[in-house]
Amino acid sequence: MSFKVLAFEKLIEIFEEKKIRYAVLSGADDYPLRIGSDVDVMVDEYELSKAVDAVRHLAVKTASKIVQCMQHEISAKYFVLVKKGQNTHEFFHPDLCGDYRRNTKLWIKSSTILDARIKDERAFWRPSIAHEFEYYLIKRIDKASITAEHIEKLNRLMAADMGRCTQVVQQYFWDVKSIFTANGELNADGIISQIKNLRHKLHKRSQRESALSFLKSNIAALRLNVERTLRPTGLTVAFLGADGSGKSTMIQSVQRAILPAFRKTAYYHLRPRFLGKGGSEANVSSPHEVRERSTVQTLAKIALFLLDYNLGYLSEILNKKIRSNFIVFDRYFYDLEIDPLRYRIASRDVKLVTWSQEFVLKPDLVIVCTAEPASMVRRKSETTEEMARLLSERYIKFQRQFSTKGRTILINTESSIEECSYKILEFIFEDMEHRWR
Repeated sequence: MSFKVLAFEKLIEIFEEKKIRYAVLSGADDYPLRIGSDVDVMVDEYELSKAVDAVRHLAVKTASKIVQCMQHEISAKYFVLVKKGQNTHEFFHPDLCGDYRRNTKLWIKSSTILDARIKDERAFWRPSIAHEFEYYLIKRIDKASITAEHIEKLNRLMAADMGRCTQVVQQYFWDVKSIFTANGELNADGIISQIKNLRHKLHKRSQRESALSFLKSNIAALRLNVERTLRPTGLTVAFLGADGSGKSTMIQSVQRAILPAFRKTAYYHLRPRFLGKGGSEANVSSPHEVRERSTVQTLAKIALFLLDYNLGYLSEILNKKIRSNFIVFDRYFYDLEIDPLRYRIASRDVKLVTWSQEFVLKPDLVIVCTAEPASMVRRKSETTEEMARLLSERYIKFQRQFSTKGRTILINTESSIEECSYKILEFIFEDMEHRWR
């Protein structure tokens, strides 16, 4: 049995034990064969905190970790649970909501759906056909993201309760032409072609709240935005290492494996490049056969980097962290101190770089890759064994020193890609679990 199926079954058991009223909105259509990428579950608006405790209990019962808790609406929380296996990780994504809202707008009260819920033949509660249809229709139209496949699902629901589902469509879109085909089904071409118009009309017909309820909702939304800014659910990770250390391979492997724990991934080489792409930071073919800069030129370069890192963070990186991105830096400002010649910095000016580090926003985690000098030369023929040994020693020394200031790990890439990637993921997930707690 897969972890997703097991976790879903245990979550339903816990809801029943704790007498939490719920309805599975989507994600379990193919249960028990499989569970979808996300499982949307509605609970009573006043029992949302109990449902969150149920997810904590689920993590204990399944020996998994909660590594993400994204509150994407004032009454909705999205979780990512991770269970480790043999050199692999499995994920489960329960998305809990009370009243169904999108961008603070109230669409469907939880009591409306839960009072009319039905017991599925597979022993869990789900909405009535008409309510499931209404929820899915609103969700797809409001996202302005609807495909023929989505409309096919809506038509299957309509076929099961044509009368009530037709009433739902007419409730929101009574004045829209071409929304139905001649036989009464939803018209895929008509809906897709006028999706923006449908979304506009949908927003005009959202549920009206009392002035007090509307005020409370907007205050809660403001508090949520502040909380997401102060405690973003994204993560910045800097990968460091000399040429041939296996750094690029590790980045690619980790980015693929960790995507289920984040909304998106983002990649930067050395710096955000807020101030423009500029030229290459080093001669890639012969990075250590370059002419050193003067002290004045080095100071100018450091100033450029400081501006780029800090302005880039405020204008771009922070926004991606708020949106739950996994942000990778392939090299970071620290490389200027560890491998100064690569960036044409004279040994006399390295202390300027060291001093400047205090003014650069630090990544959340630092991963240092290393390997045997002979392996590094074999992977990167442009380097020498002597240079590989020297840089490897410097990166290891940096990792030991940085461990007193921030979270870091040393990865010896002489092991297999799978083993190294697994070790990095465990390090990241441990940090994410700690942050969530």
